[in-house]
Amino acid sequence: MRQRRWLELINDYQCNIKYHLGKANVVADALSRKSRSEDLSILSLEEFIPLDWEELKDRQKKDSKLAKVIGKIEKSKGPKDFSIREDGTLYYKNRRVILADQGFKGKVVKEAHNTPYTAHPCSTKMYHDLKQHF
Repeated sequence: MRQRRWLELINDYQCNIKYHLGKANVVADALSRKSRSEDLSILSLEEFIPLDWEELKDRQKKDSKLAKVIGKIEKSKGPKDFSIREDGTLYYKNRRVILADQGFKGKVVKEAHNTPYTAHPCSTKMYHDLKQHF
C-alpha cells in the first residue's frame, strides 16, 4: 500500500528516475545512512522533546519499586543493567526509565507526536523510535 501511494504521487509529475552506479551516488548514500552513535541520537531526541526531566527524576524516587533499585545502585549492589546518570535520573541500558503510569509516559508520547522535529509516519514507528530512548 505504501509503494502504491508513492507511485500514484510520482505519476503526477514528469520525472525520470536514474540509477547511478558506485561512487557516482556518494551523496545519496551518505544521506541515507543512519547515525550509529547512540549518545548523539539520545541527546538530539531529548533536545527535541522539551519536558521537565526533574519531574521524571522526582517520580522515579517516589515510586516504591524504583526507589529500591535506586537504593541498591547507590550501595553498588544494584542490577548491572541499571545506572544513575550525573543528573540523578535512573537509566536502564542507556534509556531513561519512564514509569508505567500514564502521567509522564503520556507527556512523552504527546510531545513526541506534536513536535515538528520528529517524523512519525505511523504510531508503530513512533513507538519504536521512542522505545530506543525511554
